[in-house]
Amino acid sequence: MKPSIIWPINTVPNSLVERLLSFYKSQTPVDHYYNNVDYRGVIPSVQHMPELYKFIETLGYKIDYNYKPLGNFFETNICYPIHADTGKIGTLQPHDTNYFVFLIPLFVPENCNSYLFLLNQEWYEEASTFMVQNWKKGWNNMINDYKDKPIKNFNFEPWDKRLNNLNVILTEETLNGMSTHLIYKWKVSSMISFPCTQMHFSTTDSKDQKIGLSLRLRLLH
Repeated sequence: MKPSIIWPINTVPNSLVERLLSFYKSQTPVDHYYNNVDYRGVIPSVQHMPELYKFIETLGYKIDYNYKPLGNFFETNICYPIHADTGKIGTLQPHDTNYFVFLIPLFVPENCNSYLFLLNQEWYEEASTFMVQNWKKGWNNMINDYKDKPIKNFNFEPWDKRLNNLNVILTEETLNGMSTHLIYKWKVSSMISFPCTQMHFSTTDSKDQKIGLSLRLRLLH
């Protein structure tokens, strides 16, 4: 599996950002779980927007088009809990640990500081959320006690509490056993790529909603 990479600003062409935003805004996004603060939209197909997939390949990736691209647009002003994007058995987002995630920010509100924390921990089971504290259940399976679960690198090193200054609202009990691999600050025209098995969470300090694309692709090795 390829490594996690933070791609700097000016990586994603402005024309592609605008095209993706227009595609998302042409839809009627839905929020199934969080009462109008966390919307989802459908990604463009290869046939509908080939330039998106050609752009990914210009970065050195080879896409396996035998597998359907997965993912979603999302528009939100909430922090996301610890989770992995491995899909679920029997759904349109099937359980498959060989996908790679490309997160592309499309809109960041003014004065918004939003961060994605990639963790050293990995999860190869169905898509799950890992929270000891009280948290509303969304699409993922919810795991509230994960000390005995098959998390790779669990308790790798102590959580660095200095990172909580980046608006981390997760409790010490939830973060126990987790450690940070990379921290990515949302900036339009930048992006981050990582294996779908890599556990992660996000923070934001704005009441206004940011918009991003989470694209999951099978790659040729």
